Amino acid sequence: VILSKYSDHDTKTYEKMLEAIVKSKAKTIAAVPGNEYTMGDIKFTILAPSKDDDNLNNTSVVLKLTYGSHSFMFAGDAEKEVEEQLIDSGYDLSADVLKLSHHGSSTSNSPEFLKAVNPEIAVISYGRGNDYGHPHSASLKRIEKFTKNIYRNDICGDIILRSDGEKISVEYENM
Repeated sequence: VILSKYSDHDTKTYEKMLEAIVKSKAKTIAAVPGNEYTMGDIKFTILAPSKDDDNLNNTSVVLKLTYGSHSFMFAGDAEKEVEEQLIDSGYDLSADVLKLSHHGSSTSNSPEFLKAVNPEIAVISYGRGNDYGHPHSASLKRIEKFTKNIYRNDICGDIILRSDGEKISVEYENM
């Protein structure tokens, strides 16, 4: 389990996750930008977090997965500050699929970040009717400039992306 070394959550969900890790006896690894891991033909590259931040969203793990000719960006809850750091880092941020940052919030998914990723497919994960107003209409308008292939779990239900390294298919619960 790759975890941010800067996370210090005090939520019940985070505590349950830590308990599950201990119970499963899974190995934990601190997320260090630049570290790469492989599983068969799949490569994961850790891109963030690179520093501690009072804003816990900016300490979440950001990674890029590459499989065959396709790549997937998982942006965690990173906000604009981290997106700027990623752009300045020199990493290749381009990806076929982007799991939008921070549930499509107004503090994430800046035009510059979206341009750097330039996804063909976008996925937004959030709870319907959440107290935060996710996804934010401004984020939706920004991502629509890059792709019309936007999958939201409030509309689609469970979203499953499959790839053989050459093609990506999208399935969802409410087809």
